[in-house]
Amino acid sequence: MPEASECQIRFDNNPCGVYFPGQSLAGYVELRVLEAFKVKGVSLQIKGFAEVKWSESSGTGKSRRTVHYHGRQDYINTVTYLQGSPEGNPFDIAPGTHTYRFGCLLPANLPTSFEGQHGHIRYTVRVVLHRPWKVDPTYKVGFTVLRHVNLNENALALSVPCKLEVQKVFCCGPCASDPLYVSAQIPIAGYVPGQTIAVRIEATNRSKKRVSEFSTKLVKNVCYISQTPYSRVRLEPEIVAEVRCQGVGAGDQGTWEQFLAIPALPSTSSQCQVLTLGYEVQVESKIPGPNINPRIRIPITLGTVPLAAHAIPTIGGRGNEQLQAYPVPALPPPVSPVVPEPSAPPIPYDQLKPAVPVDQLPPPTYEEAVGATPANILEEGEENTGSNNFTPQYMVYRFNERNDVSWWLVTASKRSNSSTCGPAGYETDSGDRCEKMPDPECHIRFDNNPYGVYLAGQTLAGQVELRLTEVLSVIGISLRLDGLTEIEWSEVIESVASGQTGGRKTTRYHGQQTLLNSTSFLCGSSVGPVRDLPVGTHSYHFSCELPAHLPTSFEGYHARIRYTAKVSLHRTKARTDPIGQTSFTVLRHLNLNEHGEVLVLPTKSELTKVFCCGPCSSEPLYISAQIARCGYIPGQTIVMKIDAVNRSRTRVTEFRVKLIQKLCYSSQHPTVETHADALVVAESRCSGVTSGEVVKHQQNLLIPALPPTYTDGSPIFSINYELEVEARVTGPNISPRLAMPITIGTIALETTVPKDKLKPLTKPPWDPFSTQHYTDIIGTRMPIANIARARRSQAGLDDLPNGSGNNESATSRDKMGLKDCSIELDNPYNTYYAGQTVNGRVTFTFDSPKKIRGIVIKFAGEAETKWSETETKTDQNGKQYESTTNLTGQEEYFQIQYYLLGGKNAAETELPRGSHTYPFTCALPPTLPSSFEGEWGFVRYTVKVTLDRPWKFDQDIKMAFTVISPVDLNLNPRVKDPFKLELEKTFCCFCCASGPLSVIVHVPVTGFVSGQSVPVTIECDNASNVGVDKVTITLRKLLAFHVHTPRRETKRKKEQITSISVGPVEAGNSQTWQQHLQIPPLPPSNLVNCGIIDVDYDIKVVAEASGMHANLDGNIPIVLGTVPLESFQPPPPYTDAPPVASDIIATETDPSMLPTQPVSPASPPSNGAGGALGWNIGDNKGYPNIPPPTFAETAYKAPTISGKNDSEFTRIVGGAEYAPRYPTYAFTPSAPTLNNY
Repeated sequence: MPEASECQIRFDNNPCGVYFPGQSLAGYVELRVLEAFKVKGVSLQIKGFAEVKWSESSGTGKSRRTVHYHGRQDYINTVTYLQGSPEGNPFDIAPGTHTYRFGCLLPANLPTSFEGQHGHIRYTVRVVLHRPWKVDPTYKVGFTVLRHVNLNENALALSVPCKLEVQKVFCCGPCASDPLYVSAQIPIAGYVPGQTIAVRIEATNRSKKRVSEFSTKLVKNVCYISQTPYSRVRLEPEIVAEVRCQGVGAGDQGTWEQFLAIPALPSTSSQCQVLTLGYEVQVESKIPGPNINPRIRIPITLGTVPLAAHAIPTIGGRGNEQLQAYPVPALPPPVSPVVPEPSAPPIPYDQLKPAVPVDQLPPPTYEEAVGATPANILEEGEENTGSNNFTPQYMVYRFNERNDVSWWLVTASKRSNSSTCGPAGYETDSGDRCEKMPDPECHIRFDNNPYGVYLAGQTLAGQVELRLTEVLSVIGISLRLDGLTEIEWSEVIESVASGQTGGRKTTRYHGQQTLLNSTSFLCGSSVGPVRDLPVGTHSYHFSCELPAHLPTSFEGYHARIRYTAKVSLHRTKARTDPIGQTSFTVLRHLNLNEHGEVLVLPTKSELTKVFCCGPCSSEPLYISAQIARCGYIPGQTIVMKIDAVNRSRTRVTEFRVKLIQKLCYSSQHPTVETHADALVVAESRCSGVTSGEVVKHQQNLLIPALPPTYTDGSPIFSINYELEVEARVTGPNISPRLAMPITIGTIALETTVPKDKLKPLTKPPWDPFSTQHYTDIIGTRMPIANIARARRSQAGLDDLPNGSGNNESATSRDKMGLKDCSIELDNPYNTYYAGQTVNGRVTFTFDSPKKIRGIVIKFAGEAETKWSETETKTDQNGKQYESTTNLTGQEEYFQIQYYLLGGKNAAETELPRGSHTYPFTCALPPTLPSSFEGEWGFVRYTVKVTLDRPWKFDQDIKMAFTVISPVDLNLNPRVKDPFKLELEKTFCCFCCASGPLSVIVHVPVTGFVSGQSVPVTIECDNASNVGVDKVTITLRKLLAFHVHTPRRETKRKKEQITSISVGPVEAGNSQTWQQHLQIPPLPPSNLVNCGIIDVDYDIKVVAEASGMHANLDGNIPIVLGTVPLESFQPPPPYTDAPPVASDIIATETDPSMLPTQPVSPASPPSNGAGGALGWNIGDNKGYPNIPPPTFAETAYKAPTISGKNDSEFTRIVGGAEYAPRYPTYAFTPSAPTLNNY
């Protein structure tokens, strides 16, 4: 570790270091250096994983055998380079304090943190200083993840009392005693830490044994599950709470009430594959002597959100009265000012509904688990650089300590009554002395701009608010707007004198450029007379037009482009005191279409690498990389194709695709020097290529929030981007690299947006405050996925058929103040292709003013499979019981959320009565699987709009839409060939064998689309002595659903779509039929990019033999696509004349040629031209004979689209049931069978 250096990792506004899945983990790294040292880079790793390991020994002596068990599951592992890179040149970290910011969105499926004896679920943040030729110092801290377990989601099972009984007989046979009866009962089965479990024990002792005492325990059962060398389960029970009471004598009976206080504990967890947590209440009857103590075990669930009606369980009455559970008593109305929110992490109250109302739920504290010992979070190979112990903290509610809530009210009351000290701003003690407050309180606010983001050339407007507690004498109040580009770096040079080392010299290079410098006086002037401002609040409005040439804000280690607004008090001509300052973000548009001729072209880079040289040189390694274009915007995905041919003897272990931000600085003082940094801002990896192998890869790289390319306007600073492909090779070889420069802008290339004819929304072409999602990047706000929609007709969506379905009564709506709400998309079918942009608007109609904090919109794409299995088991007492296991599988494809109005921490806003419309947009990732709804699983895409209401239940509107992943059958040569199924069977055997029964089934191709008819030719030649009752052909959908929690399992289903029967065929006869199977709207085959649901199709052929003979059957696999085969098209109106060979189009499409982006599904064009809609190849000229599709709903409908995060206030647009829409073609007439059949 470098001498005299210290590294601190801190989280933003979160002293507990506790986060919930799906939240943003943000903070900063502070590196304090007293002496300069060289590094190659500073990296930050955010890691989350579960790991178990233990050893078991058996045997003795030489036969002793030890088995080491191990299991691991990874959840998150991201590496970001805060400065430099491991492959870059070493540089010096100068003395001083260096601060680096970081941020990461935690996945939504993370389990709760846990530290146990044989395993853990651990989340860490690690900073590594990569030092050349030295051990890399590592600084590491842990943080806690708490996964919400809402007990109300299973309220029917958890809110009922649970009672178990046990009967014990001592001795046996003729010496057997009378039984001892013991029962235990709890009011509910779901609790949260901080609650008290009320246990009622009833005992009737008819035996001659005395029960000395009853012990009531809360037991935590930790289950460790190994994966290697084989699967093994180790259960470790741990007593976390215990109370005792007196027993019962022989021949006596009694009732006891015990109370178990639940300490800080992790919630019940079964999501992890290697470590699960469960809890039970155990009542043990302790009997003296050599007897086995009878035990009662009652399983309970520990959550984080309490049951709504059972926040504080108690026992009512004595004797024969029933066990009861009373709700939390309502608190008196809060006293102004408003009670502050709990300390970090703030409780996501939106996740607590529909549980306890906010005004009845006390704020939790975060404490270490009972009996926990600090765990060492260092892993093998990491250098110890200080204290690396960590103990997770868990949520605890203080229900029984009402002083926690009362303290809020008392404190607020004291604050409101503390105005007896005189004028505001003074405090009076017993001696009636007043102490003056410092400078007046100053607030700078921007008009209608919660993000503080402005475009270059826009008008910056707002107001300055001064709150004075005493009379203020000034000659003026000024507001100064500054914009500045600053660069700075240091270089350490070894100075040599007379052949000896003369020491180290540090040179500081710096430069500065003024971008904006505007000063205006809000009040008075710099030379005017003194004026007195009275006590109170003073507001001053300001406005300034920003220059159009301002560059985008940027914050980096060596450079920054920063814009600030500063308020100063001019007390005298010579004295000026700054009293307030705030920063704002400037975005300069970079329209990629201005250079569209160059940026829209695909780019390809190739490399040939020969290892060794001379007679030892190897055969070459060929690598080529290609991207579709050179211009992108944040939020888009770069699709890169990598081709590699390895003829060398060196193996490529992996390919790394990196998006590199290249920063160039030019100093002005003390001399003109140039410095450059290369930062890896995004990276993806794929497998390599072995010797003699040829591989093709396709890598997707999502562009994060980044400033646009900046090469003009500043002589001292520039930003460029390039894509780098690195082939990591084995041995002491230099890894070959390919580089391709790209341009990052703010307005997307118009050619990347499908040029459909849908109706756009009526809104300005770019609105940075209502249609964008802003993400912080090193203190700068950047828009994500701003797809420009220019020159589009200004038309409404009033005629779209996807109106809102509102099933609530008018009375309920009136109570809420929300009269009506709707979500409208710019597509009449609510159907989009993967990679397209979803545009729409949400409209709220209020019958009275509505107070909200903001309006949140959330787009989500996910797949889920689930079912339950019930089996009969036998417990240790020999009693049989039914055990139900819930099997689930989940995949999340994308999740985008932003505020249409307001913000997470914004002030309360009142919306007036009437209608309010807010437009929105979302760019879909290009790798999404097609929508699907099935009995045991779905692939579903939804948009959800939430009215974020402070201290009230949020109101949600939710709607599902269809996403289609195009399947072009023309790119699959295998489906173009005819298929012939031959089946043959003889009856009886040997000398009694009959002649053969032969069935031949022909289909002209095996690729079809919804709406087509499958022409099937059936030939049945029955040379046997057994008749055939009928021949049945059935179109089937073959489904496979996969789950992985708590175990991996697959459930298959074969659904009959349509069926046709022909026959019979008598013995010794033959017959031929031509039939057509009509294909209804169905999802395409093989849900690409979905790993938990498989969809396939086939045609089942069954020839049913008469009598007791087995049937003859077989199947023909077929593929369902979204773009039909061009070569399989109906000719002009069908006649009896034989077809001409030239009429049959047999155009083959090169599979290596990619289709262009499909256009949005829409109604057929009014002029009847333009080719098929739903796909677009070569401007609709590639398939001129294919008619346009419609988009029809499939037969199966999901009963509801409500999810676990939806509440009773969630309104479903379009009704509860939902069915996806798929492209369906109308071919008239249907394609006839081919003549050679």
